[in-house]
Amino acid sequence: MKTIKAGRQYRFSTLDRGAVDEESRTVELAFASEEPYERSWGVEVLNIEPRSMRLGRLQRGGPVLVDHNPSDVVAVVESVSVGDDRVARARVRFGKSARASEVFQDVIDGIRGNVSFGYRIHEMEASEKPEDGYRVTDFEPFELSFVSIPADPTVGVGRAGGDGEHEITIRGQAPLKEPEMNEATPQPAAPIAAVPGPSAMHDAAVAAERQRNADINSIAGKFNADADFTRKALAEGWTAERYGSELLGHLASRGQMQVAGGSPASQIGMSSTEQRGYSVLRAVLAAATGDWSKAGLELEAHKAIEQRVGPSKRTNAIFVPYEIQRRDLTAASSTQGSKLVGTDHLAGSFIELLRARTVLAGLGARMLPGLRGNVAIPKQTGAGTGYWLANEATAITESNQTIGQVTMTPKQLGAYTEISKQLIQQSAPGVEQIVMDDLAAVVSRAIDLAGIAGTGTEQPTGITGTASIGAVTGTSLAYAGVLEFQTDLAAANALVPGCAYLTTPAVAALMAQRARFSSTDTPMWSGGMLDGQMAGFRATTTTQMAAATMLFGDFSQVIIGMWGDLELEVNPYANFAAGIIGVRAWATVDVGVRQAGAFAYASSIT
Repeated sequence: MKTIKAGRQYRFSTLDRGAVDEESRTVELAFASEEPYERSWGVEVLNIEPRSMRLGRLQRGGPVLVDHNPSDVVAVVESVSVGDDRVARARVRFGKSARASEVFQDVIDGIRGNVSFGYRIHEMEASEKPEDGYRVTDFEPFELSFVSIPADPTVGVGRAGGDGEHEITIRGQAPLKEPEMNEATPQPAAPIAAVPGPSAMHDAAVAAERQRNADINSIAGKFNADADFTRKALAEGWTAERYGSELLGHLASRGQMQVAGGSPASQIGMSSTEQRGYSVLRAVLAAATGDWSKAGLELEAHKAIEQRVGPSKRTNAIFVPYEIQRRDLTAASSTQGSKLVGTDHLAGSFIELLRARTVLAGLGARMLPGLRGNVAIPKQTGAGTGYWLANEATAITESNQTIGQVTMTPKQLGAYTEISKQLIQQSAPGVEQIVMDDLAAVVSRAIDLAGIAGTGTEQPTGITGTASIGAVTGTSLAYAGVLEFQTDLAAANALVPGCAYLTTPAVAALMAQRARFSSTDTPMWSGGMLDGQMAGFRATTTTQMAAATMLFGDFSQVIIGMWGDLELEVNPYANFAAGIIGVRAWATVDVGVRQAGAFAYASSIT
């Protein structure tokens, strides 16, 4: 029988969220099992049986702490049990103080999912096989803790003593890890010392984990991210950079702003009958005159959105419900819009203005509505370095990842139109469709153009204005130049199957006439002028592109962020003498390019 000296020990487990009872403010958790742990003296296995566990301190109302801080008590142990599966479990009840409620809510939300317990070992038995280590046959748990990160027993992290060293009796063979001999004197070295606590390494790890949580929660708040998605990231140990990247795809697939109930902020649950009965022009007239007696539905919808997003900062402003935005933005389709239009509604046919084609969304740009405040999306800009070593004793040169960010700040976009008061009063569904179609078309095309070629002055910085994108010479553009777009992206590790060429119809026509290989019928552009193919990738056109230019890239790297909801502001005195009412649509938008290397651009194409 021998002894060693050591301080308190800690073990880690993961909370089962299914055992949370919000009404009784209790959580049932498994805190101890027979999983082997590597200690400084060898492998340790706890013997999970009532005869081996001194449970008195826990059963008498043991404390539940945060990060093993004895001054941070948030709950109390109500009961302890040891199951036939050789797992020790406890039922803990949270207090009602502000701190306890904060931690309990974190547990409910899945933000705090790591559990640790502190214990003192009194006696161990050495196994017959050295590789089996020691079985702890007498130990005393004294507290449970919710921790930000698990302790690493292999390096002594999280083994704060607090009550000093104590002797642990070892029965059986000699300790597996014999004390080293001092070269100066043939005497055993000093007994194994207690690990000081908390160590500097543990403090640094805790600080890093807290910063990670803070960074992720900050990003989640700005994007109004789903709580379940954020809980998953926190529980699985994602970095803030990975969370930001994954969140973009998540929000893009969701395609709308979310609130606590999981629906767009401006989606207020209008029935199909209410949607058909809603009139934007009736709301405009009511806002202009101040008489809402005939626009009760519109006023009710406006107030419902105000309760979610807060009052507008503009006078005479009207929030348009999400259901109506969808109805009117798709009104031009033959299966929907045509049903609203009858020849008896208008004195003659309405010939819509021919407009440029919008393309970014169709090419994969990510739309992120419902942003809050300025947005900074973390991205990794550089990787660590691997080094080949002369031998196992060679020191490794330190290298670190470098982190950058894509920033987006709100840019104001407006569209303005004027309508006569008489026209509104005599309005028919067709008139409303024309007005909404015009405003929607103006706004959407302005956003699309800014995403492609925004200057950055009072408007977003578009792809072509982004620094460090690839450059291809456009003069006498031939097949080698078309392929150079792809090799530029490949060199930046940004070439993916979803990449596409974007150019003007005139350039597309030029490419369709130009052969890849001389004296053969192998045109560089195949297919129609709207959508075709070049060099194995999709190719599309729009007059939003500047003349004689071409862009190639992964358009999913483009982020179009939108703040707030569509607002219509009414000016009842635009032309008082003529009875003209002005209507201005407001949108707040910015564009970010995640990776400049994902694009290459050519101008002056001949």
